[in-house]
Amino acid sequence: MTSKGLRLPPRVAAPLLRVSRRVQFRGKGRILRALGFSLDNQALVPPGIDRVRCADGITIATHDVTDVMFRELWLHGHYQDDVLVALEHLLSPGQVFWDIGANYGFMSLWVDRTFRGRVRTVAFEPAPVVARTLRENLALNRANSVVVEELCLSDREGPVTFYTASDHTWNATLIASFARRYGENDAIEVMATTMDGYARAKGRPDVIKVDVEGAEHLVIAGGETLLRDHPVSIVAEFNELALRDVGLSPERYLAIFADLGYRAFRMRPPLVGWHRWGTLHEVRDLRSLPPLCNLVFRK
Repeated sequence: MTSKGLRLPPRVAAPLLRVSRRVQFRGKGRILRALGFSLDNQALVPPGIDRVRCADGITIATHDVTDVMFRELWLHGHYQDDVLVALEHLLSPGQVFWDIGANYGFMSLWVDRTFRGRVRTVAFEPAPVVARTLRENLALNRANSVVVEELCLSDREGPVTFYTASDHTWNATLIASFARRYGENDAIEVMATTMDGYARAKGRPDVIKVDVEGAEHLVIAGGETLLRDHPVSIVAEFNELALRDVGLSPERYLAIFADLGYRAFRMRPPLVGWHRWGTLHEVRDLRSLPPLCNLVFRK
């Protein structure tokens, strides 16, 4: 096992990675970077590896090993465990989960595995290449409770311009300025709908996860009726850099949710292991938030 930038021989690197996917602690990323396992390295995943076994036995395949999401799954065996913990506590059997920005489907698969198929998931992924890989991963893991919608959720219905990277090294977005920052130079046309429109046609969710690379505010704007009238729990990304790209202050971003009756919460980062639901606390001071994190919004 070799990869550009690694400072360890293969016989040492392989078992270290197996341990890395099982053990979590604060500062692990810095240690891995010092050993040459940097997520910034597009050649991190060795040639010939096109799938990885992740948390809870989930297997994720890829269409391109340079993709940043696959790099993280290969290195850590999961991503955003705070979101996983939130979904475990917010969802119940018989409910509906919308995975908005599903990507490879790791979170949709995790919900399917955690609730043994008793939560119905709608996975929204508008990028055609990624959506194909998403469907492959659902089949690979025999996840029959997940439905794929190759749609972009936004504040309007109809065709929209969607930005992606031809080398698949980063995630796609609706936001042109965010796309330029990460070299997403391929503009494609995809179909968009709103949360309100989709809920009227197909039924409403109980919990949604929104991670759409700077376009979270557009998704929420398209679901104002749904979110105002129903107690839908939300897990959404807070990305200060992306917010400033679209002219939103952190205060205004949180106010979008507050205007719909929501309060913002966050789990405290642990020293060892995954995040813990018992540390969930209300965000009262924006200065306590890091530039990039996930927030739980509840009424």
